[in-house]
Amino acid sequence: MKILLISDLEGRIPKGLKKFIKKNKIEAIISAGDFSTSCTKMIFKYWDLLGDFNDENMKKFDKLYGFKRANRETIKSKNDGVKVLKYLNSLGLPIYLVFGNQDYVGRKRAGTMMKKGFISPGSQIPDVRKMKNLIYVHNKSRKLGDYYVVGFNNRFLTVKKPNKKLFKRKPIILVTHGPPKGCKFGKIRNKSSPRNGEDVGSLGGRKLVNRFKPFLNVTGHMHEHWGWQKIG
Repeated sequence: MKILLISDLEGRIPKGLKKFIKKNKIEAIISAGDFSTSCTKMIFKYWDLLGDFNDENMKKFDKLYGFKRANRETIKSKNDGVKVLKYLNSLGLPIYLVFGNQDYVGRKRAGTMMKKGFISPGSQIPDVRKMKNLIYVHNKSRKLGDYYVVGFNNRFLTVKKPNKKLFKRKPIILVTHGPPKGCKFGKIRNKSSPRNGEDVGSLGGRKLVNRFKPFLNVTGHMHEHWGWQKIG
């Protein structure tokens, strides 16, 4: 079985994707999230305020950037993500997916960017449920050929303790938005980032890898990295 792995489309539809799928006889797609447009520039510019988003900093941010402006951008981000999801659904293949940090968009505020007004992670979920080819695997185990796909959204925000039963059937393809901590894909390599050089890999993801030893961990999030690495 040929499976195409994609992530972080962020409002974009790759050119020639349909031809690539046909030429390579792709049978399924796994995506590690971030379908929505990035708000990274806004976040980096106001990192000091958004990093510790209390009531006082919220008022400062609204005055400097503008609540209405931020609101427009986050709603556009969500709508762009839905367009990408509709395109993926139109490919006619099973698409196994989780949501990333850009996908946590409520009606008033972006959940990963601002804590006040945060409604629920993945406001695109109702749209996904209407699309027959999209298989949302967050906190679920779904069969794919000889494998079982187990997924978790960005930083496991809605799961305090993953259910051990999800990992009983093997071999497992684990899908997480961010890479596990301690691997080469978690290091920020971006001089414009206030966190350049840090390992922002997921500790929770690393614990899952160490404990349940999946056949494969599909991740995204880090735009400066791609490839594969063996752990253990």
